[in-house]
Order: sequence, then structure tokens, then C-alpha cells
Amino acid sequence: MNSKSFVLVAFTISLLTISCTSNKEKAMKLIQQGIEDNNYKRYEDAFQKFEKAISLKDDIPDAYYYRGNYFYNIEKYNNAMSDYNKALLLDSNYADAYYNRGLIKNMNRDKKGCCEDWLKAEKLGKPDMEDKTRWCK
Repeated sequence: MNSKSFVLVAFTISLLTISCTSNKEKAMKLIQQGIEDNNYKRYEDAFQKFEKAISLKDDIPDAYYYRGNYFYNIEKYNNAMSDYNKALLLDSNYADAYYNRGLIKNMNRDKKGCCEDWLKAEKLGKPDMEDKTRWCK
């Protein structure tokens, strides 16, 4: 096999590998990259990755949860609330989404709503909830 044939075969194999990766796998990889970007304070890059993940596969709760965190951090609380709601619609056992949604409800002086969310997060196993839930019981 000459070098041109080898390059063509290698290129074809790489295209097949890329095209065989499912949208879910691509979305999950983008979410992980977005989390890493967020950890390094590359917030806009993280946001773009969460957006792309949602466009590829719109039923992954993590994509909405982490995009919600982005909105929360830039104080777009209505957008964050919508994303936490969507994450919970997709996974009703998402303790962190309940916790964060409770934070927004608390800011909005919705004591009953925040307590419901925080108690649910605690019930689902979110650690260190005592400071939040002691006022709810």
C-alpha cells in the first residue's frame, strides 16, 4: 500500500468512526467538556458546549442542569429556573437540580417552594442539607 492509499484509508476510517458515534455520546462528551470549561472559568465556552449538546440530544438532564448553572451564575434566574425544571422533567430524582431550584425560590421569597425542593434534595441523598432544611421541618 502506498502512502496516498494509506492516508485515504485512514481518513475513511476516521470519518466512519466519527459518523458512528451516536448523538448521545457526542452530547455527553460536550457536556463533560463544558463542565471542564466551567471549572476553568471559561463560561462562554461552557455555555456553547451545553447548547450544542442540547441541539444534538435534547433529553439529557445534565445538559439542562449545567446550562442552568451558567444562567444562575450570570444572574439570569428565570432561564436557570427553566433549565432546572427541564432537568427535573427528564429526571425527577436529580437532587442537585432540586437544590439549585430551591435557591432561586428562596431568593424569590417562596419559602414553601424552596423547602419542598430542599427536602426533596435531602431525601434523594444530597449531603449537607441541614442548614437549608432545618427551617423547613
